[in-house]
Amino acid sequence: MAIQVEMTRGATYNLAWMLDHPDVYPPAYSASMVSKGNVVRVFAADKAVYLTNKAIELMGSNGLSPEYHLEKYFRDSKITQTILAGQQVSLYRVIHSYYDYMVQ
Repeated sequence: MAIQVEMTRGATYNLAWMLDHPDVYPPAYSASMVSKGNVVRVFAADKAVYLTNKAIELMGSNGLSPEYHLEKYFRDSKITQTILAGQQVSLYRVIHSYYDYMVQ
């Protein structure tokens, strides 16, 4: 679980560094940078759901009790998967930047 947290943190920091250096990388609203942002968003949302689900499984019946807040964290992580039009739109934006194909 710690490996997946570190992978997500590294991907987020890498994207932030790329956005902070527009002299080296494309502008923030270019197709390639939007694609990279969507990749990190989908990856981080999936890992958040996976990790909170694993934490609930590890704690057994206590994982769903309100005193440990894991149930709230799980709900919050599921919401991150659906914000900004959901994962399907984000995956479409990723594919769109790799292939210059437009449906007319």
